[in-house]
Amino acid sequence: MSRHASSGRILVYVALILVGMVIGGGLIGWIMVRQEQRAGIYRPFVSGLETGASRLGPIPAAVRMVGPAVVQIRTQLEQRPAERFSQLPQVFRDLLQPPVEVEGQGSGVIINAQQGYVLTNAHVVRDANRILVTLADGRNFAGRTLGSDAVTDLAVVRIEGDRVPEAALGANAAIVPGAWVIAIGNPYGFQNTVTVGVVSAKGRTLRSPSGFLLEGLIQTDAAINRGNSGGALVDLAGNVVGIPTAMIPFASGIGFAVSVDTAKRVVPQLVRYGRVIRAWLGVRYAELTPAQARELGLGVSRGLLVVEVVRGGPAQRAGLQPRDVLLAANSTELRQAEQLRRMIFGRRPGEVLGLRVWRAGSVRTVRVRLAEMPRELSR
Repeated sequence: MSRHASSGRILVYVALILVGMVIGGGLIGWIMVRQEQRAGIYRPFVSGLETGASRLGPIPAAVRMVGPAVVQIRTQLEQRPAERFSQLPQVFRDLLQPPVEVEGQGSGVIINAQQGYVLTNAHVVRDANRILVTLADGRNFAGRTLGSDAVTDLAVVRIEGDRVPEAALGANAAIVPGAWVIAIGNPYGFQNTVTVGVVSAKGRTLRSPSGFLLEGLIQTDAAINRGNSGGALVDLAGNVVGIPTAMIPFASGIGFAVSVDTAKRVVPQLVRYGRVIRAWLGVRYAELTPAQARELGLGVSRGLLVVEVVRGGPAQRAGLQPRDVLLAANSTELRQAEQLRRMIFGRRPGEVLGLRVWRAGSVRTVRVRLAEMPRELSR
């Protein structure tokens, strides 16, 4: 057999092998696709002609939906320097130490385009003399605060303009620990910055700079920095599920957002009344320590020690005094300060709270008619 004939036969064999591989590979691929289709996990190839979320992917699609409604908020307020001439009349103090104009910045999200309502944090707009709201498209609007609430660290600012976007509010129940979330805001002035992470936990409690305990917070590892406050925490469906409010300095991946469920309860009152109308006891208290219990001669080391009673407040009118120990409220034993705080905030002004009080070796019942929290305490 000639060398040319052998070479031709080898080429034929190689060609047959390649054809077999192509046919076999195609058959195997077809079988795998059919199995994935039956399992409901197969996703067809998305061509370049398709548009929308299916082509972008869920994260860019959600950003495209909400990003235009996230705004930058810049504020100006007057701040007085440290007092050095307190002995002089005010007119001379103003001349010697004139107020200094301070600028601040944060974020917000438009939740009602028709009314121009921008949801943000209370600490972003607190005491602001002027508010400038900048949209993602570069337009600027003057803003004014309709209402703010330091207890939840939420505020509503109003702008007046046409063709403004808005974001949809979701629900806290729709997200679970481990779910992907997106933070959109203006950290350090970098407008419309997007960061991505997961829900680390729900129902967190954190004390705000104003002294209030923020409850029901969403913890996330999506990067939240100064300037993100008041922006949007978004789920993959493009719904706002939280308002970023705080981060822990020098920590990595620990940020917090006010739950959208809290916002839904608070916003209608901020718009209508300029504040949240909530009940107030008029007392400052702390959890009783074993050492304090021994000093007071109390046999048990549970309860809340009354530290201060506000003059003229509901507690003083009912007869409460400093060093009283609150053992129970409406028959519920008090072991943690949060128990009483939740009980009070869940009631309306005018409702009566029954307290079991230990004082100087005896136990008595005190009925306190709750009043409305003074406005200056919730600003």
